[in-house]
Amino acid sequence: MEFILDIGSKMSDFIFWASSFLTTPRAPGLVSIGILIWLLVSILVVGISSHRKLNALKWLGGEIRTTKNEAAFAAQINKISQQAKKVRTRSGYAHITAAWDEFRETLIEDKSADPPVLRNSVRPSSFFNLEDLHFGPGFFRYMPGLFVTVGLFLTFLGLISALQVMEGELKNAEGDMRDGLSNLLGAASAKFIMSLTGLLASIVFTIVLRSLTGRVDRRIHALCADLETRLSFISLEAVAMEQLEIARGQKDSFQEIGTTLVAELNNSMQTEIPQSISSSISTAMAPLLDQVGKAGTDGVGQMVTDLSSRFSEDIGRTLSDASAQLSAAGDKIASLSERMDRSSGQMGQEMEASIGKLANAAEDLSTRLASAAETTDGTLSAGAEKLLEIMNETLKGIRHNTAEGTDALKEAAADMRASAGTFREELDAAATSGSEAVRSRMETAGAEVEGTISEAGRGMADLVTRSGQDLLSATDEFREKIRADLVEPITEVVDQFDKLADRLKDGSGQIATAAGHIKSGGETTRSAAETLIAASRDLHAATGPVRSSVERIETATDGLAKSTAEAAETVTKSSRETAENAARVLDAAKAALSGEQKLIETSLTKLGEALDHMERQREQIDDMDDKLGVAFTQFASHVRTSLDTFAEHVRKMNGELAPALDTMREIVDQAERFRPEQRR
Repeated sequence: MEFILDIGSKMSDFIFWASSFLTTPRAPGLVSIGILIWLLVSILVVGISSHRKLNALKWLGGEIRTTKNEAAFAAQINKISQQAKKVRTRSGYAHITAAWDEFRETLIEDKSADPPVLRNSVRPSSFFNLEDLHFGPGFFRYMPGLFVTVGLFLTFLGLISALQVMEGELKNAEGDMRDGLSNLLGAASAKFIMSLTGLLASIVFTIVLRSLTGRVDRRIHALCADLETRLSFISLEAVAMEQLEIARGQKDSFQEIGTTLVAELNNSMQTEIPQSISSSISTAMAPLLDQVGKAGTDGVGQMVTDLSSRFSEDIGRTLSDASAQLSAAGDKIASLSERMDRSSGQMGQEMEASIGKLANAAEDLSTRLASAAETTDGTLSAGAEKLLEIMNETLKGIRHNTAEGTDALKEAAADMRASAGTFREELDAAATSGSEAVRSRMETAGAEVEGTISEAGRGMADLVTRSGQDLLSATDEFREKIRADLVEPITEVVDQFDKLADRLKDGSGQIATAAGHIKSGGETTRSAAETLIAASRDLHAATGPVRSSVERIETATDGLAKSTAEAAETVTKSSRETAENAARVLDAAKAALSGEQKLIETSLTKLGEALDHMERQREQIDDMDDKLGVAFTQFASHVRTSLDTFAEHVRKMNGELAPALDTMREIVDQAERFRPEQRR
């Protein structure tokens, strides 16, 4: 929020800084001079542009006014077009020459008049106007508003500056408020000079622009009037009236031709010989009937043959495409099956390799546990034997005085030996059970994984994960069991030896106190105590390898856990990838099968459509056959009716002409009677 307020403050400061240039008394006058200079430049530009437009219009109007009438304009039209092409490159002539070319295309030469004239189908004002010629004011029509806007903008900016200055003066001055208001009104009146100048410039420029635009518009109207006087406008109504007059003339001509033709036909029918008409009709109709029958039969047969061959080709092509698509789909499915077989084989090899690695890790663990057990057993046996030897030597010196200590040592030795044997048995049993548990668990997991892969493929990853978790839990249990069965008994043995040492120390003190006078016995007892302490130290030192063995066992167990976890992760990842590959392969196969199914359905649909089309074609052929039969029947009846009509007409003509022939024959016979004989 403060950032936005800071931006507003900076913007206000910028406006005040920009308006500070208008605080001087000379600023309004300078701005007014600038607006007037802007006005003069704008008037000059508009005047030059209008002068070019008027020159172009004067040139075209002069070319048109050189012709006096329609005939002269028609004769000079090509010359005017050539002159327009020459002056097109001049400044201000491009738009008017382009409009002339477009207007020239609408002119039609009427060659029926003598001499030929030009007729226009579109009014000249459709081409020659301010908008189409681009002779309008354009951007200059917005200049008056810009003058007013700029004047008001500068006025208000000056007022802002004056108010800002007066505010500072009123704060600093201790004078009367009236003087401050007087100064403010004086500054405001000076600033309104800029608005007044803008209004004056707007009024002057509007008057100049309207006057120049009016001159251009009047020149365009004069040009259109000159064109209208030298052209004849063709309207649709005039064309329709001319066509009506022509149709009426043709009607009279056709009536005259029809009357003459009927008269000639009547004369020819009355003068032809009936026998020639009959024979000609019979001779001409016989081949025609034969050709019609043959053409109908051949046409129908050819049409049926073409349709059947086309349908056969279409059906064969469709079935070939369907078989090719089905073959391609079969090849694709076979390739997908091979890829699935390779993926299954690769997955089985990876699982066998993983199971082999786990079995090697289990055997290594068993070997390490066995070696640790042997080392621990040997160390404990050596320590026990050494301790027994030292104790036997000590007991020989103090046999009579330390019977109770000897019994305690025997019991401790027996306990230690039993503990060593128990430790070895427990260690062997734990190692054996651990290796068997690991091997059985991995074999079970492998069997389950292989079975799951052969059946589904997707549940394999979950099963391997659960097997890995079970294996890790079994490993943890094995480690806890080793710790409980191995470390704790060793700790108890060490504690018993410490207690035994304490008891021996107490016994030696009692013997020294009771038989202090026996120097040799005391020295022997002291040496025995020292020997016993050394033996206990040796025994304590002997427990170091056992502890290191335990630590190595723990390290091996951790390594086994890590190897098992890595193997499980590898198997899981491989299984997941295999399952994903199988899923993708199945999806691809599904897509391919669906595509082939769609193609087969499409082929069957097209085949059905082709059969329907063939059925419709058959129905159309049957309908055509029926119609041809009806047509042939009607044609035969019409021909028969025509022949009967001609025969009746021939008989009628024979009946009408027979008396005339008899009369002519009698006249000829009588003329022969009066024929003069030749003199010999």
